[in-house]
Amino acid sequence: MNPEYLGLQSILTTHMAMSGALVAVEFCLYAPKAESVQLIGEMTDWQLAPLAMQRDAKGNWRLGLRLRHGQWLYKFMVDGQIIADPANPLRAADGLGGEHSYILLGDGDWSQRAATEYGEIIKIEIASKTLQTNTQFQVYLPPDYQANRRYSLLYLMHGYRTECNQWASNGMICQFMGNLQAQGLIEPFIIVMPATVNQQNAAQYTQFLGDELYAWLLKHFSIAPGSANTAVAGMSQLSLNAFDFAMQFPTRFGLVVPISAFFSQQYLHQIAQQHIQVPFALRLYCGSEDYVFARNERFAEILLKNAVHFDYLRVNGEHSWHYWNSMTRDLLIAISEFFSGHATHELPSIALDFSQTLHESIYE
Repeated sequence: MNPEYLGLQSILTTHMAMSGALVAVEFCLYAPKAESVQLIGEMTDWQLAPLAMQRDAKGNWRLGLRLRHGQWLYKFMVDGQIIADPANPLRAADGLGGEHSYILLGDGDWSQRAATEYGEIIKIEIASKTLQTNTQFQVYLPPDYQANRRYSLLYLMHGYRTECNQWASNGMICQFMGNLQAQGLIEPFIIVMPATVNQQNAAQYTQFLGDELYAWLLKHFSIAPGSANTAVAGMSQLSLNAFDFAMQFPTRFGLVVPISAFFSQQYLHQIAQQHIQVPFALRLYCGSEDYVFARNERFAEILLKNAVHFDYLRVNGEHSWHYWNSMTRDLLIAISEFFSGHATHELPSIALDFSQTLHESIYE
C-alpha cells in the first residue's frame, strides 16, 4: 500500500459478536406425519447447511444448539417444505412474501425494559406525485418528541426485497434507540424507514426518496434542515445502497453509512476509472464472512486510492440480522455524535491488506 494513503482513513479490525456466553436452545416442531425435518436459519446459513432434527416417539422433532446472545432468524424444512415455527409468536416478514420466526437470547440494547421510555413508530402512506401511486414508509419519533424542537433526520434503508417494517421488527430499532437514549449515549433524532427499491422504477423511487419524501418530512415533522442534520444508513440493497443513493444527492446528506453494501462489479469497475470526490463523511460496516465482503474491500481500496477519508468497521459476521443487530449500537452512537458535532471516537488508522480479498468469489 502506498504510504501516502496511510492515515487517510480510520479502520478498526476487531472480533465483535453479541456479548455473553453461549446459550443452550432447543428447537421443537410437532409433525408426527413428517418423514424428515431440518432446521434452517442464520445459524445454518439458511439452506446451505441445514441441520437434521430428531423425532421422538410422540412425533416431536427436536434439535439442541448452543448459540450466542442476540437475535436468530430460522424456519423449519418439513419434507422439503419451508415453514415458520407454528409455536413461536415471534415472526417477521422474510422479504419473500412469507414470514420467518426468530428468537431473542440474553439481554442487550435490543431488549424491552420496563423502566425505559420508548418512542413510537408511525406507519404512513402517501400519494406520491413522483411515483404516481401510493407508497408506504415508517417514521420513528423519539419518546420526548416535541413539535417546538428541531430534530436531526436519519434515512434508514432496508435490504433488497424487504418491506419498510424490517428495521422496526428484526432491527428492533425502537428498543435500541430508547435504551441508548436512556443510557445517555445518544441524542434523540427522527428516523424515516422507506421500503426497498423496486427494480422496475428504481430511478423514480430514488428521486422520490431524495426530493419528494425529504420535503414531505420537513413539512410534517419538526426536522432541522441541511446536510449537517441529515444522514443515511442502510444494509445490503442490490441497486441502491446508501453510498450510491447519497452520491445522487451530494448536498443532501452529511454522513453516509453503507452496511454490508452490495456493490456490483460493474459499479466498482466504473468508479475505479474515475477520480472519486466524496462530499460527505463516510463510515462502512461489513462482516468478514459476508458474501459481499470482497466487494466492500475492493470499494475501500478504491476510496484509499482516491485519498478519501472514511471509517471502516470490519468484524466477524455474515449477511444476517444477527450481525446487523450486533453493530446497531455502534452505528446509532456514531450517527448521534455526527449530529451533535463532536464525533470523538476516531478508529485507529492501519494499513489494509487486500491480497486475500481481491479475487472475485461472488456471483452476479
